[in-house]
Amino acid sequence: MHFSYCNLLQFIDGDIYKQSLTQLMLLLGHAAYPIIRKNAATKLYEAILTYPGVIPDESVDEVTSLLIETLW
Repeated sequence: MHFSYCNLLQFIDGDIYKQSLTQLMLLLGHAAYPIIRKNAATKLYEAILTYPGVIPDESVDEVTSLLIETLW
């Protein structure tokens, strides 16, 4: 399910981007199943590297570091 949200991040303009990012943030905070958090973090990391502009350029290093270094 979260794989589709990551693919939709390429459409930066509009509601699709906002809704997809919101759903991914919810998956990153999922309390019951750590595998969901880990997979969401991995796919979000890949989306950030694949689709320029997903997050502001000045935040890329900080966000990718958090996604890589956090024990999900």
